[in-house]
Amino acid sequence: MSYLSLEEVCDRVGLTKNQLGYLIKYKHIEPINLDTWKADGGYCFEKEDVKKLEELYKDCLTLKEAAEFLNKSKTYVHNAAKDGILPFKEIAKGKSTERLYLKSDLEIFKERIENRSKEKSKEKKQHLSLYLDEKVLEAIKKKAEKKGYNGYKKFAEDILSAEVKEDIEE
Repeated sequence: MSYLSLEEVCDRVGLTKNQLGYLIKYKHIEPINLDTWKADGGYCFEKEDVKKLEELYKDCLTLKEAAEFLNKSKTYVHNAAKDGILPFKEIAKGKSTERLYLKSDLEIFKERIENRSKEKSKEKKQHLSLYLDEKVLEAIKKKAEKKGYNGYKKFAEDILSAEVKEDIEE
């Protein structure tokens, strides 16, 4: 039976040597030569154990990697997961747990974020269309000046909100 070295396992699973060392320390994977690894020139692992580890980490990203993938902060990703917006799976990591994020879930989440930001920019553009008509803009500026407003945008918003409030009260 052929065995895999520490480096081969790291390459297959997508972990660093330190991460794999941590998993060995907390018995998530056990090398076949735990007592003689120094004399053997390094740890050796059974292929079956490595396959189990591969399945666990397949297409998964850590918090840091997920944040980089989404171009967001780690706090943003953590809060999205905590609020139930972003799915994750928890795996045991020593005495605590670690959240891993599936790449497919992150791609869907990223698309939703991008669509939401496009909608917001569209709303802003619609809001600005009022100020693109020069005649309307001049009339608003004159009225705002007469009423004592410093900015014409605030004046226009006040008029619109008052009109909408009347509709709501009816």
